[in-house]
Amino acid sequence: MSSKFNRKFYTNLDFYIYIIVTFFWILAIPKASNIYETIICVACTIIGIFAALRILFKK
Repeated sequence: MSSKFNRKFYTNLDFYIYIIVTFFWILAIPKASNIYETIICVACTIIGIFAALRILFKK
């Protein structure tokens, strides 16, 4: 099972949007005031990372 690297990922605007939004979710983790906000921030961070990786390694 080898993943094929998407050589044209830099032309996909969604990739940059996911990276920027994920960066802001990472910044929000320490500012979360309770466990529920922390869980939401971590979940959105993980979703953003997987979405960016999916674009990066698109088949």
